[in-house]
Amino acid sequence: MEAVDAGTTSVVDHSSLNLGIEYPPTLINALATSGLRAVYCQCVPRTILEEDSLNVTDDHAPESALRVWKELAEIAPFADGRVHLGFAVDNLYLPTGQLQELYTALRSMDAKIITSHGAAGKAFGDAPSAVQLLNNAGLLGPDILISHANFPKDGDAGLLATHDASVSSTPNTELQMGYPPVALMPEFRPLASLGVDCHSWGSGFMPGQMRLLLQHARTERSHRLEKEGKWSRHVGPLVEDVFNLGTIGGARSMGMAGQIGQIKVGAKADLILFDTKSPSMLAVAQEDPVSAIVLHSSERDVETVIVDGIVRKEGGALLPVSLADVPPSPPRSILIRPQLEWIDVMNGVLDSRKRIKDKAQGMDFKVAEERVIDAFNMNRNTMHETI
Repeated sequence: MEAVDAGTTSVVDHSSLNLGIEYPPTLINALATSGLRAVYCQCVPRTILEEDSLNVTDDHAPESALRVWKELAEIAPFADGRVHLGFAVDNLYLPTGQLQELYTALRSMDAKIITSHGAAGKAFGDAPSAVQLLNNAGLLGPDILISHANFPKDGDAGLLATHDASVSSTPNTELQMGYPPVALMPEFRPLASLGVDCHSWGSGFMPGQMRLLLQHARTERSHRLEKEGKWSRHVGPLVEDVFNLGTIGGARSMGMAGQIGQIKVGAKADLILFDTKSPSMLAVAQEDPVSAIVLHSSERDVETVIVDGIVRKEGGALLPVSLADVPPSPPRSILIRPQLEWIDVMNGVLDSRKRIKDKAQGMDFKVAEERVIDAFNMNRNTMHETI
C-alpha cells in the first residue's frame, strides 16, 4: 500500500526473509490484497539459530528449498494473473551442480524472475561478481535480475546484454552505503531499472529514486571531466533517461516489456494521475511534465492510482482494500475485517513495531553486526575501522 500511495503499480518483491512455511503464502496474500501487480520472489528457507545475535542458516538444497515454492507454483499466478511467482537466490557460491539443479527446477515450473543480490568491491575482497558467477555456471538468461550490481567487473554489462538479463539499482540505499549505482552508466542503461531497498529508513517514492540517481550520475560525469581537465556545457544524463529506467526499464526487468510501464493500446491499465496544480508542480508540469515528475513531485502529488483497471488511490487518498485469500493463507483472527482502510493497516503496523521492539530488548546488536559481516563474507582485512 505504501508503493501504491507513492504511484508505483508494479514490483518485483525480492523477499529475503523466509522464516517459515507460512511466510510465502502470507506475503503473496499481502501483495494480492494491496492491489499491486507483482512478482513475488521467495528466498530459500532461513532458520534463526540464536535470536539474541541474529545467527541464521539458510537451506539451499534444491529439494528442501523448493518444497513450499513448488506447491505455490502449481497454482500460480494469483489474483487473476496480477501476482506472479519468482525466486531469490542469494548464495551464488554454491557448488555449480547444485546451482544448476536449483535453476533448472525453477525454470521447469515457470519462475517468472530469478533475482539475486550482487555486490563487489573491497568490502567483498574483489570476489567474482554475481554476473560472472551465473555466467560461469551457464545460468544467465532473460529471467535473471541482479539487484544493485555495484562495482561491476569488466565485461559484466556485455554478459548481461548477451543474455538479455537485467539489473535493478536502488539509489537511496546504495548511495547511503557509498556504492555508486550503475543504472545510468552508458553500458548498463539499456539493461537497467530502478528499485527501492530498505523501506525502514528511506522513502519508497520512485521519482525520489530517479532524482537521486540522476544528480549522482551528473556529479560523477563532472568529476570525470574535471580529472581530464575539461568541463561540459551540458549536465549529462537527461530526465527522460532516468524516467525511462523507472517505467519501461522496470517493465523489461519484470519480463513484461510492452505490457506495463507505458501508455499504449494493448497495454495493461496501470495508470498514475499527478496533480499538476499543486504548489510544487504548478507551471513546470505545463512546461515539461517529465521534468515535473522527476525533479519536482512528491507523494502528495500522486492524485490517482489505477492498477489493472481498478482504482486504488483517489483524491490523494488510499482506498480500502479487500482481503485476498490466494493462495489460502494461514487462519486469521475473526476480529480482522474482510475490508481494511489505511487506518486499520496503520494500527497493525504500529502494533507490530511494538512487538518487534519488545522482542529486541535482549539482542546484542554488536554481536549481530559481526554475524552479518561474516554471513556476507565481507573482507575484514580491508575494513577502515580497526575494531
